[in-house]
Amino acid sequence: MSSLAKRVISACVMLPLVLAAMWYGSWGFLIFIFALTVAAVFEWGRMALSGDKKMKDFIILSAGYLYILIAASAMIFLRLKNENGFALTLLVFGMIWATDICAYFSGKTIGGPKMAPKISPNKTWAGMIGGMTGSAGVAALFTLDAYRPAALEDWSLLCMLILGACFAVIGQAGDLLVSAMKRKYGVKDTGYLIPGHGGVLDRIDALLLAAPVFSAILILGG
Repeated sequence: MSSLAKRVISACVMLPLVLAAMWYGSWGFLIFIFALTVAAVFEWGRMALSGDKKMKDFIILSAGYLYILIAASAMIFLRLKNENGFALTLLVFGMIWATDICAYFSGKTIGGPKMAPKISPNKTWAGMIGGMTGSAGVAALFTLDAYRPAALEDWSLLCMLILGACFAVIGQAGDLLVSAMKRKYGVKDTGYLIPGHGGVLDRIDALLLAAPVFSAILILGG
């Protein structure tokens, strides 16, 4: 079975579970975030402690744990501490998912110059542009009255398009951060829990940065 087929099958299995947890909220979402956090902490620890175990490795270990816990707290804040928390959480996840999907297919189709060849050799500028377009499209959907969260009711279509494009860049930055750590410690994937996708960190690396940034926007904007 090809890697793409494994990715599609895994996504089809995981997506309903993720959406169900987001929709239900309450303890269901807390269990979901707890499971993600435990898996991510385990994978980061295994990666950081695979080095020479010098002081800098323990600093990276501690910083990574803090980074993951801040991101988990931000996701809980988005879903459980806001009016229309489901819509806000779906917006963030949707922008990141759209970035990944559109960047993958536009990068494969168009190719071209590499974005960060020493860190993540498969990422291209064409993929980045495709990801920004996809993320902006998802954000634009949330200007419709049926989906618009109360916290974003004053945001125009242009603002949402800019938000989507910016979060594609933020998501890619989060992705590259984890990729740099994998490169540093000489590992291809952070784990093997998800067939075709690697570890949990490989799947949520963009969200780890996007969720806290979006939470900060809501807090500062409120």
